[in-house]
Amino acid sequence: MVTYPSTTCREATLVDVDAIAACANAAFVADAFFKKQAFAQRFTREDIQAMLSQDHSAFLVVNAKVDDQVATQLAGCIHVEYDAHTGMGHFGSVSVPKEFERQGLGSALVQAAELWLAAKHSAGLWVEICVVNVRHELFSFYERKGYRRTGRLNQDPGFAMILNDAYKHVHTEYMVKYIQLPAVAA
Repeated sequence: MVTYPSTTCREATLVDVDAIAACANAAFVADAFFKKQAFAQRFTREDIQAMLSQDHSAFLVVNAKVDDQVATQLAGCIHVEYDAHTGMGHFGSVSVPKEFERQGLGSALVQAAELWLAAKHSAGLWVEICVVNVRHELFSFYERKGYRRTGRLNQDPGFAMILNDAYKHVHTEYMVKYIQLPAVAA
């Protein structure tokens, strides 16, 4: 568990599948304008179950609080994975539904993802993310956290397939950050 002043991020289990789907799909309504209707939802239950069953892959989640009591509804989630072959970390699908925005949950989830990745690697590592070019506010959000634009575009043909005709120009761009792990005192 990763604890923040008022936020606790934890690694999800299969019990959380429906809550992750609800959280991510609610948050990704912001991207619906450039997608074909058939792809409006970010995840299905099966997508999430498959991601949770992969080695070196996890969803980190934050439960909502109601009257200082932890609720079953998720206030945010993030998918994180570590590629043992390349030593590269990745995260994506940072999801905070509108009613929980502007509370620092996105930042807490990114920090939790970085800590999760650092725990998987014994030295510093590169973290790579993909950001949708028409969501300009996301570039500055990640730049404030130390990520830099690479200018390299994600050439995934699956992404182009989900775009509606008016938004064929939409693409994702890679951003990277090197995470230097703190020295451990002897």
